[in-house]
Amino acid sequence: MFADIIFLLMVVEVILILTWKNWYYRAGIVVLREVRAITGSDTIASDLRPIASDKRSPQLRFKEIGEGCYAFRETPSFEFKIPYLPVMRGVLTFDRQKRTVEVRGLFNLSIILLVGSPLVWTWSRPEFWLAGLFAAWAGLSYAIQRARFRHVATEAANHAGV
Repeated sequence: MFADIIFLLMVVEVILILTWKNWYYRAGIVVLREVRAITGSDTIASDLRPIASDKRSPQLRFKEIGEGCYAFRETPSFEFKIPYLPVMRGVLTFDRQKRTVEVRGLFNLSIILLVGSPLVWTWSRPEFWLAGLFAAWAGLSYAIQRARFRHVATEAANHAGV
């Protein structure tokens, strides 16, 4: 029963992510916040096409969800070389008055369920090491995405003139 609820919540989250629900990309547990001063000279922020990908990671997709505000996530792909979990979704915001760019990374709730549930279920069992290994993989995945999201902030600041 508990596994069914977790599965249902994960399906709902995938639908929210893939359908670009504005409120879902703006609300959540913020685990990364990067602010950069805009140094670029492009005339319109909406012309900005931030980093699409590097050769080791999935493509990033961006969608405008408000004036000067873009939701972004990694495109599902099985062609990248470093397999990692998509632990975050992102929001890129341009502040015209302050001439800054902000990137916020919000935890995908399904990752919390995927990592937390096995840790709780196996707490006092011999299989706990396996759940711990999965949690370590999620931590490494966060580190990879953190570096990518920080790079988005830097590139957006370098190319946007709002």
